[in-house]
Amino acid sequence: MDNTALLAEKGVIHVRTPFLGGKVKALCILDAICDVIVGNVDGARSPEDPDMSVMVSAATNRAQAKRDAVTKPLRVPDMERHGGVDGEQLIILQQEDPRIQELMNAGITSRRGGKAVSFEKARGIVYRRYEDPGQSVRWCYPSPCANM
Repeated sequence: MDNTALLAEKGVIHVRTPFLGGKVKALCILDAICDVIVGNVDGARSPEDPDMSVMVSAATNRAQAKRDAVTKPLRVPDMERHGGVDGEQLIILQQEDPRIQELMNAGITSRRGGKAVSFEKARGIVYRRYEDPGQSVRWCYPSPCANM
């Protein structure tokens, strides 16, 4: 490599690189600075024309392992279906709850801890709106649903 004359043993090795593949007679040099040096060998490809189908890697990195990994399905225990109410039942229960009707009809906007609290109706469901940087909106529980 650096025009130094050495005595080295010859051996037959199997090589799989983008430039050369198969069994090759090679010089085995102790304490070499490289693993393999491909020189002017019959069957070697030029540096401008490597075989890109050959995957060269001594180890698999995290990104390769993540890409090749098969996604495992999430295992969840069997549970009973929620016995709650659907949207139509919620509208009926809210209309029958006097406390929710009183809050909705009053149209009062109050302040709690610097946040404005108001009630509004959308698609028939009564919601309580907290006006703060997060703008959270929650629907109002009718009395029969409070213990579910």
